[in-house]
Amino acid sequence: MKEATVNGHTERPLGNVLVLDLETAPDPMALRLLAPRERTKGSSATHRIAVASMLKADELTTGGWRVASVGSVRISDDLDEIDVIIAIDKAILAISESGGTLITYNGNRHDLVMIRMRAAAHMMFELQGVAALARIKHRDLMTESIAAGGQWFKLRDVAAGLGIPVAHEVANAGIGTGSRSARKGEVDVAVTFLVFLHDLAHRRSEAGPVLEGWRALGDHIRRAGPLGEHLAQFRRHPLGRGRSD
Repeated sequence: MKEATVNGHTERPLGNVLVLDLETAPDPMALRLLAPRERTKGSSATHRIAVASMLKADELTTGGWRVASVGSVRISDDLDEIDVIIAIDKAILAISESGGTLITYNGNRHDLVMIRMRAAAHMMFELQGVAALARIKHRDLMTESIAAGGQWFKLRDVAAGLGIPVAHEVANAGIGTGSRSARKGEVDVAVTFLVFLHDLAHRRSEAGPVLEGWRALGDHIRRAGPLGEHLAQFRRHPLGRGRSD
């Protein structure tokens, strides 16, 4: 895709795209500050970022897509939440400086809020990527649907409605680590990317974004080999198009 006419104006290839999904877990320090009876109540305000999963892709000026990576950064024996936040910050800054697009599902009400909140909890007020969130090109697929008069749908349900497989209970393998939360996050960014491609195809009134983008994701998963077992469900379009075997 070199250029396309959308609603009367010329749309160029998107360039760099970052799909982001966060998995959170209760923050032990925050829970200690609550009264005992409040510690069992679920609230994201008392959570920390446990896993940040990211899919990085490019819509090429020569046409088609390239998926560069699918992976996660998580709290582990070697990394703490500060390390996870720094990794998120660097990825957001890079996409902002390239003029690219950040893509989330419910990012406005969850992921971006958590990034700012947890950076503040660690007194990390000078992060350039976090500051760039105020000006970055951001597509929150869920809140856009609501704003257009739609309903709130779970990502899993949207995927199923579009014919996108979305099994989270997969073998204990995956790009990066064996963490179940990391595998779930990587599945979710892959699904969010595919949902986004369907939306882009509607905007452009042609199937190219779905077929080309899905093929690029399948190519990346094929290159990952056994490390991409949990993503193998996305190797090809359910109808057989975009086959990358």
